Amino acid sequence: MSKLLIVNPNSSQSMTEEIKTSLTPSVLKKPSLSIEYFSAPPSAPSEIIDVVTSAESCREFAELNQYIDRNIRLPNKKIVIQGIFDSSLIFAVSKFPREFLILTSNDDWVSILNESVQQYFGGVDIPFFKGTYSSGITPKRIHDKDNFVKLIDRIEKLIEQNPEVKVILLGCAGFSGMESRFAEYFTHVIFVDPVKTGFNLINAFG
Repeated sequence: MSKLLIVNPNSSQSMTEEIKTSLTPSVLKKPSLSIEYFSAPPSAPSEIIDVVTSAESCREFAELNQYIDRNIRLPNKKIVIQGIFDSSLIFAVSKFPREFLILTSNDDWVSILNESVQQYFGGVDIPFFKGTYSSGITPKRIHDKDNFVKLIDRIEKLIEQNPEVKVILLGCAGFSGMESRFAEYFTHVIFVDPVKTGFNLINAFG
């Protein structure tokens, strides 16, 4: 039986539960897969909103290493690590020549993700990448009912400004499970849940 550990790098248990709910239909199709979820310890930030909280989260990950040694690591088995950012970009490339953009959480992530995309593609600008845009909502607030209309309005404006875009990568794990809700409003656009995409990609590796 294969083992899969899904790591939430912040200490928000509610975000882990949202990810778990989003993945449940996919997990049920994999009876031979043993899946576990890990949230960062309470001393870690409850949400990662910039490079400072990202660094703080990384410093708390000694507990993750211990958890992997106790529960995940198998003798003579290689551990495959897959990040949701890489997974999303692999999906976007698979849809070439369709153009894509990234919708992220708060403003601080815009420049970080734009630079990361450029680095991913060898330091050059990619014509079919139309940039990263902020929703203006921090990760923990993305699923708040009061913010859904704001997100729809934001997406509508982005599509008006970028009519050629057919793929929108949801650039935050806090969006997990929302891609189908967005697709109901914008049927001509593919919305990419980074967590589901990562799950499907790593299972494709076997």
